[in-house]
Amino acid sequence: MCDSGTIIGDANRAMSVEEIQENWDKITKLSDSKSLNQLNDSFDYLGDLLK
Repeated sequence: MCDSGTIIGDANRAMSVEEIQENWDKITKLSDSKSLNQLNDSFDYLGDLLK
């Protein structure tokens, strides 16, 4: 399964446990996820991220 993901915090510091807890519903949501049945499916999905 692949999903667009969730961004928490920034690149300058580590995430706190509280930030993870506050965003847990966003982190675990799979409503917009896409099932990957073959290896080639993952390249289709990841190709958009590399643009």
